Amino acid sequence: MAGESGAFNYSFETRPSPFALVEMYRDLADDMADFSAVWPRLGPLLGKGLGVNITAQGSGLGESWPGLSRPYARRKAKVARSGRPLVLTGETLRTLQKGPVVSSGPGFLQIGLRGKKWIRNPALNFGTVDGDLPRRAYMGFNAQMIRDTERLMGEHVEKVLDEAATRMGSPK
Repeated sequence: MAGESGAFNYSFETRPSPFALVEMYRDLADDMADFSAVWPRLGPLLGKGLGVNITAQGSGLGESWPGLSRPYARRKAKVARSGRPLVLTGETLRTLQKGPVVSSGPGFLQIGLRGKKWIRNPALNFGTVDGDLPRRAYMGFNAQMIRDTERLMGEHVEKVLDEAATRMGSPK
């Protein structure tokens, strides 16, 4: 159709199927929720962060740890290589610093330690009700762990959105 200036005007109207749109958004949501590619990179960083929390004795989490009780410090001195809280042989700390066992799936990440059953870990972190073992927080996210998580999750979201745009034929 010619306009007054002699230029042509084109009008396009698209109406995608509502079923196709629902499917497209379901695929996008599934891709967004699948962090399988993130976990192998994030797990070791979080493990190292837990090691930093132990080394810093909770200060990076805003909670400095109480010292050892005198009786326990005497008992520990006979068997341990370190007088620091939560460090008996140093095995936990070394394992975390080298990289923990990382188990993951699309929507979960588990970080563990090799070779031992760490039954007391919750008690070590939260303390015991009877007060025999004081709270020594180390399982929280320190500032670096938060930055690493936000960076890797952000990269994942950007990648998923870029791939979705490419599938839909849209430029970035």
